[in-house]
Amino acid sequence: MFFKRLVKGLVGAASISLVVLAVLNFLPIGKVSSLVQSNEVVGPTNSLSGRSGNDGPILAVKIDDTAAAHPQAGLEDADIVYIEQVEGGLTRLAAIFSSKIPAVIGPVRSARISDIEILQQFGKVAFAYSGAQKKLLPVIAKANVINLGAQRQSPLIYSTDPLRRSPTAMMLQAQKLMANVAEDALPVATSKFVGWTFSEKPETGT
Repeated sequence: MFFKRLVKGLVGAASISLVVLAVLNFLPIGKVSSLVQSNEVVGPTNSLSGRSGNDGPILAVKIDDTAAAHPQAGLEDADIVYIEQVEGGLTRLAAIFSSKIPAVIGPVRSARISDIEILQQFGKVAFAYSGAQKKLLPVIAKANVINLGAQRQSPLIYSTDPLRRSPTAMMLQAQKLMANVAEDALPVATSKFVGWTFSEKPETGT
């Protein structure tokens, strides 16, 4: 996949390489072609992505980015995607959804300490992930997030895709999850302007 606009003002974690991208178009990996040049946005604009869409409750989901995880589900609807480098040179994605919640997102993977730092800027977001190391669970519990990890939800929310193999088979039924969030009146933050600006081309240094 690649994305049309780079967001200026990246938020980094010291232990990882991190890139944040505003998602405007979803295309197959490796097929980098000419980008759509139009900046025209009709109707409401999502504060995080700068693209057409409303500001809604924020759902953050950890998604696998290995070859076995492709094609991912729901990623084209994300407003922001963070690419996190993990062990062995592999990458995981932290996808932020607010303007549109797709029916299914995944494959879902585990939380990392870097996610907590990333998510701080958005307020109390709904955080969906497959699990975490035992030592990280108390950190997540104390963090300013709504903890919606798989260990706290039913198999109806975190389902297994029979066409995929573990550990890349867990899929999030995202609309069902957010319906439960609304029913329980959980205080999930709504997307708002965080100070980013958008450009078709990154500014060059002097």
